[in-house]
Amino acid sequence: MSVEASISAVHPPAAQPPPAHPNISGLSWIVVWCLLLSLAVAATALVAHFRAGPPTGIFVPALAFLVCIVATAFDAATGHIPNQLTYPAVGIGLAINQLAPWAAVRLYPWLGAVAPSASLIGLAMCFAIGFGCVIFANMGGGDAKLLIALGTLMGFAQVASLMWWILLVALGYSLINLIVSGRLNGVLHAVAASVLSFVYLRRFESPQAMSRTRIPLAVPTLVALVFARLFPDFWM
Repeated sequence: MSVEASISAVHPPAAQPPPAHPNISGLSWIVVWCLLLSLAVAATALVAHFRAGPPTGIFVPALAFLVCIVATAFDAATGHIPNQLTYPAVGIGLAINQLAPWAAVRLYPWLGAVAPSASLIGLAMCFAIGFGCVIFANMGGGDAKLLIALGTLMGFAQVASLMWWILLVALGYSLINLIVSGRLNGVLHAVAASVLSFVYLRRFESPQAMSRTRIPLAVPTLVALVFARLFPDFWM
């Protein structure tokens, strides 16, 4: 018997924890993105059909909201936001906002796109703020990339207002989670993991336990998007 085998017999290797990032294929992410874009188009079509009056830009805000829903599910279940979500969101935000001025006249008002320069400024400013927070405030890299994606999609002016809502909601979330001794994190983790397990036909594995104190920042971001939409002039 070799020395390595003897050591293994005496000290069997510890069980490896399930990966923090679920083993989801690239094809699955293509399906996810097709679904997100289709839902954003459907939301835009519904608003266009039932709304009386001037057009309201809904496609980009709807897409940003859907991206945050997916980010929230992964952040709550695994503590990570996948690059397969944030990187395409940045690319799609750049493409839509750069090409929107050349869109059909009847289509453009429904896109909700920002000016090309506003999208680029949002990308640059959110990159600086996000990774400044990664370095100096221990913010997660996925959270920073989500912020960059939102800045690219919505422009910095909208995201600057959104950040105040994120801070306010994150503070409330932290206080509630502290009062209930971290159980809010546990409940969100269990629910999100169950949803992702169902969606991915149980090919999804998440960590068995999440930190009781870490805030899954995608959750306050999602709630902040709702408040920012309902009260657009609150911070003015």
